[in-house]
Amino acid sequence: MNVLIINTYSHGGAANACIRLHEGLLDSGVNSKLLFKVKLKNVRESYSFQETQIPYPVFKRKYYKWRYIILDLLPQRFRKYFLSQEYYLKQRPSNLEHFSFPTSNFDLTRNILYEEADIINLHWVAEFLNFQTFFTKNKKPLVWTLHDMNPFTGGEHYEEEFSGIDESDTLKPRIINLDDKSFYESIVNDKIKALKETTRLTVVAPSNWLCNEAKKSRVLGRFETYRIPYGLDQKVFRQYDKQVARDVLNIKTEKSVILFVSDKIDSERKGIKILLRSLRLINQENHLLCIAGDVKDLDLDDFQCETHLLGHIKDDRIMSLCYNAADVFIIPSLMDNLPNTVLESLMCGTPVIGFAIGGIPDMIIDEENGILVKHISPQNLAKAISEFFLNANTFDRESISQKAIEKYSLEIQAASYVKLYNRVENEI
Repeated sequence: MNVLIINTYSHGGAANACIRLHEGLLDSGVNSKLLFKVKLKNVRESYSFQETQIPYPVFKRKYYKWRYIILDLLPQRFRKYFLSQEYYLKQRPSNLEHFSFPTSNFDLTRNILYEEADIINLHWVAEFLNFQTFFTKNKKPLVWTLHDMNPFTGGEHYEEEFSGIDESDTLKPRIINLDDKSFYESIVNDKIKALKETTRLTVVAPSNWLCNEAKKSRVLGRFETYRIPYGLDQKVFRQYDKQVARDVLNIKTEKSVILFVSDKIDSERKGIKILLRSLRLINQENHLLCIAGDVKDLDLDDFQCETHLLGHIKDDRIMSLCYNAADVFIIPSLMDNLPNTVLESLMCGTPVIGFAIGGIPDMIIDEENGILVKHISPQNLAKAISEFFLNANTFDRESISQKAIEKYSLEIQAASYVKLYNRVENEI
């Protein structure tokens, strides 16, 4: 069986997840190959896309030359309907999550790896997959592993319900105007049209939440959907001595260490502001906040607690040390799928505190491997943090690690995918 896994980038959370699956498949004897649009990592049997792009027609190239002049002459509500995706993205609030269109200049079916494959496994393919071109031309069985909501939404990768918190620590509901709603609906209709003739497509979601959202959607709701959680290499994400980990990372403290990790720390969805607000409500003298990620866009004056910046960490083994150095990992996300960071922390034996949203309840067993906060607010998070440190000794790190290995090892994930690949390959 020849499997081709396709992902836009070789970096980021979705890329890490699909690379790990690819490695697990190779280790289990599957002939897996991995195709990236942008390849920045050296991964065995992985390739960058080097096929010719689909050129724009001449009339469209000339029209694009004058697109901003033309768009500026149109009424505001009509501008985004006329060709310029860039124009719309420029108007979109910067605090919202990624937005992408179901178009690209790439034809994935015109690639030698596609020709050789028996099964195509799409992953995070925004800005790489052209819906209309690919689903019209494709004749191979498809598995689509979802990492966010974009494959079935009107462009948004997360349909965010909140736009942050106000000065009174109250969540601010996100308001979507009628023009944007209509615009999103038009993209959904484009996706439905592109998939109209597709029959051999199976959807995989890592979390129960994303699985249910896909089933409810107009775009993917008619396709079979399965839940297969992410897998991790237990030789990388494992327990180390806490003090040794702190020494290696130069964390010189006798205080309790709280860890926060995010590739996009300034994202409202990731909840850093809620975490910082919650820490103001507890006794900070006994705690050190360690942050892994790029904080260049954050106002460090907001960090009123003692903070240790670990920077952006690319190496999984160093990341494993970060979890081991922490007493607790906090994930204050307002919306999320099945964050790799939670699985990584649990496999290292470090308890997790998070809100009961998205796929987080799939992983956190309240008061066994962490604390599940039922309602989103700084006050509730602060209460959970205080309760955790009052009862920190009741969390058995060795048991937490072992149970995570039993549920989220690469071998289990790879075996689940092999079983699914065999089934879809044999379907008529």
